[in-house]
Amino acid sequence: MPARWRPRPCPVLFRNLRRGGRQPVPPAQGDRGRAARPRPRRDRTPSRGLSVALAIARGPCAGGGPGMTRENVADILCIGAQRAMTTWLHQCLSAHPGVWSFPNFHPITAHTKEAHYWDWNHHRGPDWYRVTMRPLVAGKKSVDITPEYAFLNEAQLTECKHLNPGARVIYILRDPLARAVSGLRMHTVWATKHAAADEARLDYDQHFLARCKNARLWDHGAYARNIARWKRHYPDMLILNYEDLRADPLAGLRLVLDHCGLSWDALSGSLRETLAERAGRRVWETPAYPLSRDCLDFLHGAMWPMREALEKDTGITFTEGEAILRAREESPA
Repeated sequence: MPARWRPRPCPVLFRNLRRGGRQPVPPAQGDRGRAARPRPRRDRTPSRGLSVALAIARGPCAGGGPGMTRENVADILCIGAQRAMTTWLHQCLSAHPGVWSFPNFHPITAHTKEAHYWDWNHHRGPDWYRVTMRPLVAGKKSVDITPEYAFLNEAQLTECKHLNPGARVIYILRDPLARAVSGLRMHTVWATKHAAADEARLDYDQHFLARCKNARLWDHGAYARNIARWKRHYPDMLILNYEDLRADPLAGLRLVLDHCGLSWDALSGSLRETLAERAGRRVWETPAYPLSRDCLDFLHGAMWPMREALEKDTGITFTEGEAILRAREESPA
């Protein structure tokens, strides 16, 4: 590897290292259980798209030239929650003329939506992140929608603030029980290679518990704790209720656009129609794999304290999980 492309540590982390501190390690991923989207290995041969980005990085921009002078690496950060309309948000934002989605470097990134810098790609260095996210059209805002960022630790958030000091942060919250059920179904899709809804079932056993761990249900559902950490660095982050978005997606999208400094009123009629059409889409609904009553009882007990903590801290309430519990009471044990 040429010396000039050796990943350089972020200045904030470099100062910590000089003081004898350790560079923060991203949260352990374990077996992600993603048959359709495995975690990249460091020695994976770069895709053609990634090779293009590396070639760009070896040019003048890699040394801190004009391409590296943007205020933020990512102008818009959506940190989840997973299974809370983040793909819907990406599709809507991508249709706005003021937004740039980075090229598809799958499996280095999760297509054009999730850069996964702090959990999959931190070893590539901040210049890689800058090049990957940088819009190739002037005046556009870059967007990184990676739900795993919700549980970055304090050291990682300090680095995030250094790289993205003026980023607009969005956090969509879904009923913790409903989100957990949906997350487990998503992992079941990957584990079964897209089995139909009647071809798989979740029962309370060692496989179910392992899937709960792989899905990081407790990290994704710890909304109050995640909000507290992120607000220390981004106090003006936008928090949305998934149920409100489902009820009026266009109104929710306009809130996001306003938060991100993206115009709605200045758009042409055809662009407004395009955004309204995308806002009305239902994106990637997982098969409704049945869960045994024991599974639901376990998830309810695990997620309820997180729901109460969020309501106490923010006043946000949900109803989606109540429908799941009513269905549980009506079904055989």
